[in-house]
Amino acid sequence: MADEIALTKTLRLNNGALARSWSSGNILIDQSVARMYSNTQVIGFAAEEVIAVGSDISTLGICTLKNLDSANYVDWGPESGGSMVVAGTLKAGEEFTLRLKPGVTYRAQANTAAVTLSVDILND
Repeated sequence: MADEIALTKTLRLNNGALARSWSSGNILIDQSVARMYSNTQVIGFAAEEVIAVGSDISTLGICTLKNLDSANYVDWGPESGGSMVVAGTLKAGEEFTLRLKPGVTYRAQANTAAVTLSVDILND
């Protein structure tokens, strides 16, 4: 089969004279093995936490991270030399979808207080 995953993203900006609208259209992605991992994970603020990946996932694919906290943000990024290289921040309630690189460990760290991070990973 083909095109088992369909991804659509839309962005709208309307701030006075500054306006922009963008849509990815329908991005179709092949999934070679029908598996996914879905979990919520408490991310601490005192130390970086490894973002969990279920053992059912054999090849990292599409990932959505969502900060379920109502007040605090969380940083995330790849591990390098045992430490996290911050690649992004999710403010309270925000989510982000990206394709993960197989073989890389991903970490997260909350800012002020622990947050709950929703993690959904689709096998590639």
